[in-house]
Amino acid sequence: FPSHDKDMTTEKIPCWECEEGFLKRVFEDFETMTKDGSVIIPNTPLLKCPKCGDSVFDTDATEHIEKHLPPYVCRSSRKK
Repeated sequence: FPSHDKDMTTEKIPCWECEEGFLKRVFEDFETMTKDGSVIIPNTPLLKCPKCGDSVFDTDATEHIEKHLPPYVCRSSRKK
């Protein structure tokens, strides 16, 4: 997946879900559930199809989400 540092307007990534649209970088709040309840992660970088609404999590999104989740949720080791 391309990094958010790249200009997403020059890279056309077809949507795997609808096969009609192209993924675009967006920043949205992402909600997930943990054993403690719902967690909302603000300003999450996603690749989203404007045609069907499907979202894809790339490395940037995964890293952003892991930084905002409690340590017991993430299996990867976090280094600060």
